[in-house]
Amino acid sequence: MAPRLSLNLIVKNEAEHLPRVLSTARTYADEIVVVDTGSADETRALALRLADHVADFPWVDDFAAARNFAAGQCSGEFLMTLDADDVVPAEDAANLRTLMRHEVAWDLCRVPYVLSPDGRGRVNMYARIWRAGAGIRWVYPIHEVLEGDGRPVRTHWLREGVRVFHRPEPLPARDAARRARNRRIFERVLATEEYGRSGHLWWHLAKECVRDDPPRGLEAVRRAMELNPARGTFLRSRQQYLAARMLRTLGRTDDAREVLGQAIAEYPHWREPWWMLAKLHAEQERPGHARLLMEAAGRIARHRLDVERAELYGPEWSLEVSDVLEACGDRAEALHEVREALRRAPETAALAVREIELRMRAGETAAPGIERIDAEPAAVGPGETFSARFSLRSESTLRVVLGLSLRGADGRVVSDPPDDDVVALDPGTCIRERRFAVPSDMVPGKCDLLASLRLEQDGVRGRPVARFSRASAVEIRAR
Repeated sequence: MAPRLSLNLIVKNEAEHLPRVLSTARTYADEIVVVDTGSADETRALALRLADHVADFPWVDDFAAARNFAAGQCSGEFLMTLDADDVVPAEDAANLRTLMRHEVAWDLCRVPYVLSPDGRGRVNMYARIWRAGAGIRWVYPIHEVLEGDGRPVRTHWLREGVRVFHRPEPLPARDAARRARNRRIFERVLATEEYGRSGHLWWHLAKECVRDDPPRGLEAVRRAMELNPARGTFLRSRQQYLAARMLRTLGRTDDAREVLGQAIAEYPHWREPWWMLAKLHAEQERPGHARLLMEAAGRIARHRLDVERAELYGPEWSLEVSDVLEACGDRAEALHEVREALRRAPETAALAVREIELRMRAGETAAPGIERIDAEPAAVGPGETFSARFSLRSESTLRVVLGLSLRGADGRVVSDPPDDDVVALDPGTCIRERRFAVPSDMVPGKCDLLASLRLEQDGVRGRPVARFSRASAVEIRAR
């Protein structure tokens, strides 16, 4: 008889997501268990209607504790975990059911976890299904992983047939709260004796800080490498590559180049460090070095662990090649690269957008423009909102993404949320308005408004084709 599979989720305020993730669950799971960690919306009521069992677990800033509690509520011989903003497509759900109907000769199953809505982004082989009673439990309060208790664990790497897609709704306020929660947990647990020497946690803290706090991220990745000094490993190369990204963000380009060289020397069998080093050489007007590095990168096959940027290994690789060629001053060759890639993969919208961008930069077709930008009111306080009015010009019908940023008196640049407005432009001039919420920690003083236009096609957003700035357009008042 086929073993029973229990799906379990830990959730909080996931009313938008829960019906979607459970819509296919009945087709592959024999039992659905939802553990609520303190929702204030309709999550619990939905769970009572959609799940077989609902339990409560007071949130204690410990994901492993919550997941182990959820596993303990299940009755199946095998357990499976998902997050509320995950999706198992219907065809994959059918394959999963078939998998569990056959004799299962493994204890832990890893399946592809696709970290982008369109499937082109990073893919991890994530542990999703495990045998109950095999001594497998969640460990670490954050960025938790499944580990055995010392007994042999038979692991099955299911690379095809079953995928889990991570498809969160664009909720910038929730994302900010998530980042703040994660940092709080990291800082608390890393100060303890139990976790302070965990290279795993220091490494994940570094990844958490890569955009918002590069100095702290560099400190964290240095600590992770000290605690896991093994040389010549993929992990070591990934850590150095991440450090190089943060050094580049901080303007320490020479240091970034040196660290990328170390990343390649440690483990040369993935494209990312070669690619970034090529881009740095191109930006620093070293076209010969840049071309050689990109050619070397292009000969590297996709890494078997699938942990990084999938788009660097598909048709979109030509986007990166064209970037380097354009930076090296050869726009015609860049355009040829993109057109050849489009000929091989005509359905790739990102390549179509890039072709139009290059034609605009080459003067083959007219680019849209921003003629003026005004703010009202011109003086606002931290946490308040102002409106920006744009005068836009286009010589053809286009869809563009209208981006808005604020450069503060301290030089800090704050961009609007990732769900930028997509506007349709007809030939001529038009007025568009945007709202901008000033962060509560914005430094008082005069601020510049920065605007950009990017092409949009089939959900793909290109690079800026027009920019505009207006100095001292907004004044941030003191509290």
